[in-house]
Amino acid sequence: MKNLFTLALVTLITACSHPIEIEGEGDVMSASGDRNCSLEDFQTAQDNCTKNYAIGAYEETYTPIPRDGWKFDRWATYCSTATAPNYECSFDVDAATVRAVWGKTMPPLQAVFTVDNGLPISNTVTVEGREWAQVNIFTGITWNEVDAACSGEVCSGKLNGYNVTGWVWASVDDVNNLFNSYLAEEGALGPGPDRLSTFDPTTWASEFYADGWTPTETSSSHNQVLGLLSTSHSTDYAYEARIHDYFRNDPFNGSSDEAATTYVKQKHEAENWMGVWMYRAQAITDTVSVAGRVWAQPDLFVDLSWNQIQVQCPSGICSGIAVLNGYHMSGWKLASVDDVNSLFNVYIGDDVMGPGPDSAYASNWDSWGSLMFDEGFRLTEHEGSYGRAIEGLTADEVASDANRVHVGVFVDYSSNEGSDSARTYGSHGKDNAYGFTGAWFYRAVDLGVDAVRVGTNEWAQPDLLTNLSWHDVAEACPDSVCTGTLNGFDVTGWTWASVYQVNALFNAYGVEPPLVGAGEFVSLGRSEWAPLFFSSGFRTMYEGGSETGYVREIVAWSSSSSVFDPEGAAYVPLIRYQPEEEGGGPGPGSDTVGSGEGLKWEKGPELGVWLYRSAD
Repeated sequence: MKNLFTLALVTLITACSHPIEIEGEGDVMSASGDRNCSLEDFQTAQDNCTKNYAIGAYEETYTPIPRDGWKFDRWATYCSTATAPNYECSFDVDAATVRAVWGKTMPPLQAVFTVDNGLPISNTVTVEGREWAQVNIFTGITWNEVDAACSGEVCSGKLNGYNVTGWVWASVDDVNNLFNSYLAEEGALGPGPDRLSTFDPTTWASEFYADGWTPTETSSSHNQVLGLLSTSHSTDYAYEARIHDYFRNDPFNGSSDEAATTYVKQKHEAENWMGVWMYRAQAITDTVSVAGRVWAQPDLFVDLSWNQIQVQCPSGICSGIAVLNGYHMSGWKLASVDDVNSLFNVYIGDDVMGPGPDSAYASNWDSWGSLMFDEGFRLTEHEGSYGRAIEGLTADEVASDANRVHVGVFVDYSSNEGSDSARTYGSHGKDNAYGFTGAWFYRAVDLGVDAVRVGTNEWAQPDLLTNLSWHDVAEACPDSVCTGTLNGFDVTGWTWASVYQVNALFNAYGVEPPLVGAGEFVSLGRSEWAPLFFSSGFRTMYEGGSETGYVREIVAWSSSSSVFDPEGAAYVPLIRYQPEEEGGGPGPGSDTVGSGEGLKWEKGPELGVWLYRSAD
């Protein structure tokens, strides 16, 4: 449809020059052909874009044309209601109005183009907690084309017009497990390529389609889904998986219900009835929080070798599209030996383990071994007569053996046949994968777990970031933009507030007169803003007696250096509340808000950090 933007009044137009601007990659074409603005013309500041003069009546319709790999997002200044498919933006300004404002410039017509990542995959089927894409949306493409987008099984970019970033191209055993969800009474497929065919009437094939799966091929006699798998058969061939539901089973004519991962297809061939099996990686929610870190259950990663983990998480740092055993690993880190030592020390007590590979043994079997399991960690080995054990890979290689890596093992003995133990040692081959060996992965705790929303921002609790010097914070938040961790909390995406931004936070609670500059203070014997600030959810960092009576207080670093000593000092915004029932009054006992100064090397348990991020 055409979006008509009519400017009939002088007050609604400020120019007879109407510049065209382009954000991203695309062109703006005009219906007349006289006002086209190509991307190259805009980038080289040609007059047809930067001037675009209107002489006489200004009657024109503009259409955005995205370049390959881009899509039109919106008109930024006019025609906000322009609609697909053409997103036309039209102007109809009479000649008299144009003459009246001759020599002036209208606000530019700005076309915004964004990267085209493809359509979201919304047509899915969830089976036993795993979300599968409908196979039929990927018909008509070759194995090689899929491999280009899903190298190493983990996909990124576009495929058949769909955004497959974060999706996993299923292997033979992935689909075996999917089919096994429907074959409970018939027996299991796998491991490896396998096939089940039944001539007797069955329910499992029809149940598959009743679950919502869309056939890639259908006829009067059967439904079937056929799709390519990531598992190669040879250089030129790869496996496919299919499931048939015949409406009239006839063993003499070879018509039977079938679930199979044994067939192969040439990698360069495409068929309009052959799709692709894909599933979305699951977020890791099965975790245990310990001492500022969130630990994934190690048993989620059994049957993986260290080398397999390194493909997705080189040097232990998982990429944004990393997937292991069907789990999305973005933001997770494979723990080092000392990371695991620190975890074990929480349960053993003191700093018994580390640094480096180490071991600890309890004085008896009924000691600290049960504590880790009581906290919620699951064993990776089946519980035997001796007790329970967790074994997981670490990120650290054995210095003396290039083929081996260190593991962390925690054992809770259930009898007096042995003592509870914890060990980090190098005993595991890099290519070895076992059903009883998982991996130790952790991530930082989300700093926003109990943040306070004020306006459009949410503020982290300053008491979570104590015992940090100004310099410590500056390393994680250069130029105020934070990445990585502080005190075990993930601060990526947070902003270290300036003294002026903290002033604005305080002023939002009604500070009068409002704080404006650095180093200012406002004190009031009985304010409304101090109790309101704390009742909104901010936690007290210090609470107790002072020379003026009982107080509640928050003191925390801002990112702003002192104007008097920028190298050695920084501003420390604070708010102090003296509850009325505890005495106080004007002067020394007043509620106070403002910013003092602190030496940048100082740190302590009552000095935090002011961080915020957008809440929208």
